[in-house]
Amino acid sequence: MCKISFMLKVRDHFRIIIFAGLLALTASAALSCKAEKTIPKEPDWPVDVPLYPKGKLDEQQINGGQYKRVYVIDMSPDPIVSFYREKCQEHGWKEITAYHSDSEGWLLMFEKGERKFQVIIEPSGEFNQKTTLFVLK
Repeated sequence: MCKISFMLKVRDHFRIIIFAGLLALTASAALSCKAEKTIPKEPDWPVDVPLYPKGKLDEQQINGGQYKRVYVIDMSPDPIVSFYREKCQEHGWKEITAYHSDSEGWLLMFEKGERKFQVIIEPSGEFNQKTTLFVLK
């Protein structure tokens, strides 16, 4: 019974972290006078935030220095997680949170100074992963 209770708390914590990240992006967009715009090309993405080289870009946005990209990647999540752990460390990001659930996927959170970077990897098929990247000011 204790193990089930712990797993429910971990899953609730994961959902709260995702909700808080999305809420921060939404609140920033609501407070900003600037309209959300699409990132026109690669150079607008922060140079110290790694992008996984394989995958189909599904969505991209920028708003007031906050960035979002969504990819669909046709592979298991393990190499994606390894890539972000390795590359973020190389770029000076510190991993502050890691959560994994077979049914919900992965959440990795990194920080660098005052900036935050989230990688959310959600299963979207047998081998497809929907990978969402958030860079917060």
